[in-house]
This record gives sequence, C-alpha cells and structure tokens, in this order.
Amino acid sequence: MPAQQPGDHSKMALNNHFQAYGWGAPHYKDAHDGRQHDGSWTSSVIVSGYKFEGSGPSKLKAQNAAAKSALQGLRIPH
Repeated sequence: MPAQQPGDHSKMALNNHFQAYGWGAPHYKDAHDGRQHDGSWTSSVIVSGYKFEGSGPSKLKAQNAAAKSALQGLRIPH
C-alpha cells in the first residue's frame, strides 16, 4: 500500500470537526467528467453557508481536496 500524503486526511479532519460540534457529517456533491475509467472528479462541500470545491483523479481525492479547501478557508486546524 502506498504511503499517504499529508492532504489525504482532510476529509476525516473535517468530519471530526463536524462531529465534535454535533453537526453530523458534511455532505459532498460529486461530479465526474470524462470516460468511466479515465476522467476527473470535482467535489463540493458547503460549510457554514460557504461552498468549497476540489478536484482530482478519483472521487475520494476530489472530496479530500474540497475538505482541505474548507479547512483552510475556515481556518480550522488539522
């Protein structure tokens, strides 16, 4: 299994922040562009009325990118 990069835990960090405040889990909206096995994903998450987006070669990487954007934009330590 390849080593995980530092940004790979952003979705988990955002989920933990939501749960710590009793907000449940954040909801991600995902979209795929391109062929089924060869394309890119975009993901967005809305936190406190702000929309944060990310993209990547997989849905999980796009969600992690969106979560990282949210954590940075809201200055939530992770």
